[in-house]
Amino acid sequence: MSNELSDNDRANLILRSGSFREILALNPSSDTIRAIVTVKGDYLFNLMRSKAGIDQFNEWFRKYIDDHKFQSIDIVIFNNDVKQRFRFEFYPYLEDWFNRKELPDSFLQI
Repeated sequence: MSNELSDNDRANLILRSGSFREILALNPSSDTIRAIVTVKGDYLFNLMRSKAGIDQFNEWFRKYIDDHKFQSIDIVIFNNDVKQRFRFEFYPYLEDWFNRKELPDSFLQI
């Protein structure tokens, strides 16, 4: 057994000290950004899966990314596409996602 922290554990410890916005303002290392984006991204996609259904969202999203390979998709367009397909918007959750200091697991109960 190793005493080394996993990237997720390290990201959660970092997120205790500030919101995603606050941490990014500190200009952290790329490893820190990668770890935090992974944890925060997991939260956001789990939110979408919880609203849409895990299998339904995963199937739709695989096709969506395949259909949009090598394209940049504006977040408002992606939100509208999710809304059209699943009848909910994730965009209203983004302010909390970006600005709250709580750990992602602590506010997953939506």
